[in-house]
Amino acid sequence: MGGGGLMGIADLALRLSGGAANTDPAASTGGAKSTLEILFQLATLASGISGVTIHNAAGNTVGTGTLTYEHVGKTLTWKPPGAAIAGSPVSINANGQYLIRGANPTDGYVIVSVVSASLSNATDFAIQTTIANEIGLFLPAVSKDTALAGATEYYLFYIDNPGATTVKAVSVQIQTDTPGLDTLSIAIISAKNTAEVQGDAAGHSYSAVGVELAMGDLLTTDYWGFWIKRVIPAATVDGVINNTFRCLIKALT
Repeated sequence: MGGGGLMGIADLALRLSGGAANTDPAASTGGAKSTLEILFQLATLASGISGVTIHNAAGNTVGTGTLTYEHVGKTLTWKPPGAAIAGSPVSINANGQYLIRGANPTDGYVIVSVVSASLSNATDFAIQTTIANEIGLFLPAVSKDTALAGATEYYLFYIDNPGATTVKAVSVQIQTDTPGLDTLSIAIISAKNTAEVQGDAAGHSYSAVGVELAMGDLLTTDYWGFWIKRVIPAATVDGVINNTFRCLIKALT
């Protein structure tokens, strides 16, 4: 995911399809959006912070980073694991969700939830934060039988705006394909606030890796679906552990 600021990408949620109660990526093959939000990385604070919790993280190197708060100005900065310096300070003087970036465009970020009143008596702190990748929460693993037989699979996901503010110029793309023999492509459905079923997937025109697909503005409670098509060639016998790809969601602040 990518983007920045109090509004924009920090206000969006990525969700499975398959119905409100679905928590299984293998069942995310169409239907209503799930209440489960897909988290890209797990960020664990070494100690608690009154008024600040980490909601999500993405694009970081696995390891230990530092989340730093300065009471004068009420700002947070994020130094991702392995980074030499922290990113620019972000003011957190109001309740909400904030995206806190590293210093470089290729650095990762964390999304924090803030209760501003709880920070009124806080002092400066620098908290060590452990970043770990979440595995198998987006696309399911490919079984040996499927790899040998080959398959074309379709999975439906929703970009959801559960917040109170319009998020502008939302777009999605597959930024990098998997290192395995399977290949990915992407298509957005024809209209927002619409659910589709598995049988609708093949009727779309799919775009290759690196093509940005525009969804436009998402008003509060709006959502927009997109399909990921995964083609697994027959007689695939070379397995890849942690066969990953990068899905980039962008929005204006």
